[in-house]
Amino acid sequence: FTYRKLTQDELESEQLKEQNETIEDLNKSLEKLEKQDEELKEFSKTQKEKSELNFNDKKKLENFLKRQKQQEEMMQNFNKKLKENLENFQNNENEKDEFKENIEKRLEENQKQLEEDEKLLEELEKLGEKIQKEELTEKLEQLAKQNKNKKRSLEQLLELTKRYYVSKKAEKLKSELEELAKEQEKLSEETEENNTKEKQDELNEKFEDLQKEMDELQKENQKLRE
Repeated sequence: FTYRKLTQDELESEQLKEQNETIEDLNKSLEKLEKQDEELKEFSKTQKEKSELNFNDKKKLENFLKRQKQQEEMMQNFNKKLKENLENFQNNENEKDEFKENIEKRLEENQKQLEEDEKLLEELEKLGEKIQKEELTEKLEQLAKQNKNKKRSLEQLLELTKRYYVSKKAEKLKSELEELAKEQEKLSEETEENNTKEKQDELNEKFEDLQKEMDELQKENQKLRE
């Protein structure tokens, strides 16, 4: 087994791939958060209508808090993954990247929110064990507010990350198109023996592939503007 160091182009492709995967994960997280909001509303409504919580109510709360904690852990991992991806992303020397700075700021805010949520979930677990209804109601309302803030923060983070991804992907595709144009020019200067149909077809295929990627990226960019 031999280790081959990735070229700059391969490294950037890998970083863009990781960023795109993180965007997909964030999308899924947002969907799960919306589902958990509905569950929280339903449970809060049920426990407000009762004078006291029974065993089944306690189990429902336990299961909900378990899912919420799992979601928090996933979000912590996404934060870490996205932060590492941003730190590793190759920028031009001394270039100020506003997108990157905004995402990093949003990640810090998101991390603080997750830490607050973690503390609140621990308090809810203790209250659930003791079934202190009044205090539980208050904490559930607090959790609903924090979830609402977290959802808004996540939506903003997702939007910024998508914009950053689109801008970096566009830069890379532009660079690849320029390289292909140079190859085409170089090939046109070759003798007829070297400037074969096979080589022309290969270049044309690369151009077509890049054009497809550009079209897809344009669609993504359009969605961000809507």
